[in-house]
Amino acid sequence: MSTSSLRKFYFIFQLFYFIGIILLVMLCFRWISPKEKASLFAGFLFVFAPLLSLCVRKFKNIPTNQLFLILVGQFVFLFAVPTFIIRAVTYPQDWKQISWLGLGGPEWHRYSTYSFMLMMIGALILDLRSFAKLRKEQG
Repeated sequence: MSTSSLRKFYFIFQLFYFIGIILLVMLCFRWISPKEKASLFAGFLFVFAPLLSLCVRKFKNIPTNQLFLILVGQFVFLFAVPTFIIRAVTYPQDWKQISWLGLGGPEWHRYSTYSFMLMMIGALILDLRSFAKLRKEQG
């Protein structure tokens, strides 16, 4: 597989991968009861999935923009890991009753969602730019 084909494949894979994460999280809350237990599974997905994406990039030798690493890092280490730990430590307490760093659970979740969207959209834009640049270089 040529570098151009690999990047194109990876861009499409990454797009569906992010959508798949969101769908899996939604299914967790639909199928797993109580919702506090579902949140632990969802939290694990939010920690594991971006890191797996980095591993696939490394394994397939797909160049990784430093900004992509920052986008993944800000989500995983500022939001996904702390949220997962907080949920695990306070289980089975309702997320609405939890406060951390002066933010209530719902407010923390809102910022985490923004962070995930920033990571997802940023990664897709970077991949598109990289793919377009490669196509231009190859003529």
